[in-house]
Amino acid sequence: FTIDRDATFIEKAVGETNQLKFNIQPSYDFSSIKTSFKFTTNLNGTLKLDGKTLVANQEYTFESKDNIFEYVGNVAGTHELKISVKNEKGASKEEEFELKYSVSEFTHTYTGGTAPIYQGDDTQYLMKITPGSGQPSTGYQIKFNTYSGTIKLNGVAVQVGQYYPLPNIDNFSVTTATN
Repeated sequence: FTIDRDATFIEKAVGETNQLKFNIQPSYDFSSIKTSFKFTTNLNGTLKLDGKTLVANQEYTFESKDNIFEYVGNVAGTHELKISVKNEKGASKEEEFELKYSVSEFTHTYTGGTAPIYQGDDTQYLMKITPGSGQPSTGYQIKFNTYSGTIKLNGVAVQVGQYYPLPNIDNFSVTTATN
């Protein structure tokens, strides 16, 4: 088997979630051969799969060959997450993820984007920025680095690679539509 996974990750603030695509590509009938995994991490963080919090060095069985792990770093630094996969026929692979976490002077939260996303359909995200104690509440900007589709900020189309001011950090919306 091979593993189709995400390779690069942006730096996150301590407490934010990284989603890690981890799809097993078997050369056999996946449901007929048990495939399991263990993980380790060098720094304090939590790993979840299907909403269930996992314990380091404990063996778990994959229910599906398509998986999205969720990792939250609880301390600043480079979290080295290692996931070791094996099946009952003796095939094994280890994947390493480097996830950078730093202390942020503000938090960014959003709701939306949890339903299935279909090509051409708008996906809405309601966003909010909460400044840390003693931090300014004005002067925030947003920039979209890459996206192959259309992006709207508060209903107005925007370009990637350009900064846009955020006059209201308590409530702003981003709408995306894939090509």
